[in-house]
Amino acid sequence: VRRAMLDETLPEKLRSILSSTLIAINKSDILISHRTEETPDLSGGAGRLRPVSQHLIAHAQQALDARNLVVASRLWTKAALRQPDDPAGRVGLTVALNRAKQYDAADAASSEALARFPENAGVVANHAWLAHNRSQWDEAAARWRGYREKFPDHPVGYSAAGVALRHAKRFAEADAILLAGLQRHPDHPELLGNYAWVAHRRGDWPEAAARWRVYRKKFPDHAIGYSGLGVALRELACFDEADAALRQGLAVH
Repeated sequence: VRRAMLDETLPEKLRSILSSTLIAINKSDILISHRTEETPDLSGGAGRLRPVSQHLIAHAQQALDARNLVVASRLWTKAALRQPDDPAGRVGLTVALNRAKQYDAADAASSEALARFPENAGVVANHAWLAHNRSQWDEAAARWRGYREKFPDHPVGYSAAGVALRHAKRFAEADAILLAGLQRHPDHPELLGNYAWVAHRRGDWPEAAARWRVYRKKFPDHAIGYSGLGVALRELACFDEADAALRQGLAVH
């Protein structure tokens, strides 16, 4: 990306970081393998990111999927410059920089997008996923708290926060957040599954078994309900019950 392009509309700090970052990416010709971070929803709709240009977005996403982060970064930057009032380009650029392990630049792009679009659900979630997918659990939990405050009806704010708090071994907080989410969405599989995992990971096997039974009853087609229950029963030395749960799971799957 030419400096002349970067000078047009982006803030000074972000412009400087992006310029040096893209030079570094070009010099090293980075091609990074996929990670499991969430890809922002650019399809439009309430609370989602509106597409800047379907053609440009499609090419940028293709480059990102092909792990060509040089081209992806250029195209997402072009999208941000072409329509600065649309968050899609900035969020796509954040994902590309994060996959290239240019973490300072990714955070700068995400923070700038958040400041510009503080009420956009996709932008706020993307900012939380940055910390989440780097296993920065305390920071991720804090960012998901900000997401929940703005979008209390979105299940991901509770389920992802539960994961972050569980990994941080803040089990009581994880339980409280997930229960709050379940009050709003009692049949949500990720909320129920993560609620079971909290008891599972802290080694509370009677409680884990009870939660996995609830999960299995509500979602009999999900293999994790059987395997999670089997492990919990095994740890309780209830071997016949564990064997029965696992055999039942094998029959279903």
